[in-house]
Amino acid sequence: MAWTGSTRRARLPAGWTSRTVPRIKARDRGLCQWPGEHGICGQGGTEVDHRTPGDDHSDTNLWLLCHRHHARKTGAEAAAARGPGVSERRPAERHPGLS
Repeated sequence: MAWTGSTRRARLPAGWTSRTVPRIKARDRGLCQWPGEHGICGQGGTEVDHRTPGDDHSDTNLWLLCHRHHARKTGAEAAAARGPGVSERRPAERHPGLS
């Protein structure tokens, strides 16, 4: 998600950085909560994220994720928002030497 033009930061509750983030990190014991085949990821968590998109900032909708899983989740949400058949990739260009 590009932050340019986004109102996301402004919609976060007061005390997000000073109170909410430390509280969720402590609750999740500093570990990524992404579910896996054998339990949670368990890598060092670095990013507090919303389980479901939107502005529900309740503790039950927040979890700690490692950068890799946060990027994976955000990418999936962005792809879903773009809709089926829409790609970020531009069409392949024909090589100029083949013209």
